[in-house]
Amino acid sequence: MFSRAAPGTTESPLGDPLTGVLSVLQQLEVIEVRLIGAGGVVTDGPFIEIDDERGLDISGTLNMMIEYPSRHRLHVLVTLDVSYGYPGWGIYSFQFLDSLHRNVFRYDNSPHRPALPTFPHHKHVGISETAVAHPQPSLDDVIAEVCTHAYP
Repeated sequence: MFSRAAPGTTESPLGDPLTGVLSVLQQLEVIEVRLIGAGGVVTDGPFIEIDDERGLDISGTLNMMIEYPSRHRLHVLVTLDVSYGYPGWGIYSFQFLDSLHRNVFRYDNSPHRPALPTFPHHKHVGISETAVAHPQPSLDDVIAEVCTHAYP
């Protein structure tokens, strides 16, 4: 495993020069930059680890926490997998906490709610963390909801 591309590498910021496809590292960095772009400051991480087992660049994990001026916090965990030829979130959790560190929402795909029709995808809402059926959110969905709560 490694954490970031080594300085002086020839990896293009636009991905593979032959295919234009972003590497796993680049895709995780895009997620990181877009989340930070919503106006927060990184207070823990970001930690990016690429599973480079057998020399294949097919999966990696982003783990970070972002704090917003309103003192809300977003905890992010995304494991990206491209083994099927496209990027998929193997494991994800986006937990947004208020200034008192109480849950506002958490999207995740932890398989502990099999009765929900969107299993394993779901959302925990409010301080009680009530689980509701919800499909996997897009990154745009997460950013929009963060902005709704962090900048009312």
